[in-house]
Amino acid sequence: MANFPTITIEDVSVPKALIGINSLLGWSHTSGGRDEWIRKYFTAERIAEVFAHCIKLGLYGVLGPVYPRL
Repeated sequence: MANFPTITIEDVSVPKALIGINSLLGWSHTSGGRDEWIRKYFTAERIAEVFAHCIKLGLYGVLGPVYPRL
């Protein structure tokens, strides 16, 4: 895992950048068609690949709601 800059909050180390999930869940904020395409493209397997790659980069904090697809 890469060393990404972190900050400590209440004795917990948190990366200074967080993984956003809007696009992974189909919230493009552009159009309904784009949202639909994203939801079809980002299957559970592809979402897992994105998170695995982020973890390799040292990004392990996620900003977003708890959502069943995740």
